[in-house]
Amino acid sequence: MSKNQPEGLAQCLRCNAKSKRSGVRCNSPAVKGKIKCRMHGGTSKGPSEAGKQRLSDLKMVHGNYTREDRRNTARYAEVIRSARAFIKNRREVSGDD
Repeated sequence: MSKNQPEGLAQCLRCNAKSKRSGVRCNSPAVKGKIKCRMHGGTSKGPSEAGKQRLSDLKMVHGNYTREDRRNTARYAEVIRSARAFIKNRREVSGDD
């Protein structure tokens, strides 16, 4: 223990967050009653009620696209399919290759 470090700090629980690259633990002191330090989310209390409401208003299914976006994409795909079928049909009728 160094002279500058308080005695209780040397005995406290340490953050168990690991680096993706090196796999080394953080080892900073964990927030009281938590297993992470303040830099790795130990002070987080989770999403607020307003934040939860904003997420539910978006009507997200899995987080990437809203239901409306998926419906629009399906509509555009149907238009493209029908246009390609029309062009193919016209070529077959006219005999163009």
